[in-house]
Amino acid sequence: MDHFTNIKVKGVSDESGRKNYIITNTDDGSDHVAVKRESGSKYDIGEHTCLTLRQCKGLVSEDRVEHFADRCTKIVPDSREDTGGAPTGDTVERKPETWDCVDPCALLILLADTTDPEVRRTLDAYGWITQDGELDDEQANDNYEKWSK
Repeated sequence: MDHFTNIKVKGVSDESGRKNYIITNTDDGSDHVAVKRESGSKYDIGEHTCLTLRQCKGLVSEDRVEHFADRCTKIVPDSREDTGGAPTGDTVERKPETWDCVDPCALLILLADTTDPEVRRTLDAYGWITQDGELDDEQANDNYEKWSK
């Protein structure tokens, strides 16, 4: 019997009929999806693979689920060029902001079938659908450009 007191588990079926689980950490409200592998009784959650459901619950309970996006950090270059300490009097043009990875939602907009209802639901949940119901192509292109520089 599980002794995790700070999680809530809800079973959900995917389009293939596999039963996955949404595991919620009730301490911080974070939701994580344990996706059942195609064969066997193991699950993937975040970057973690081939775990039992109990192991997935433990990771969520202990707030130790790692996701690819968590490793992506924003990098903002210094706004002044190194002049060796000597004042130049010239203003140095600021380099454009760059990121070390592209947002997964930006990639979905740019590369995936965005007519798929599940893709659109995901994009909407993460704020990539405008109030007009359109894909935020401008934000996706901007995000991709910042990463690709």
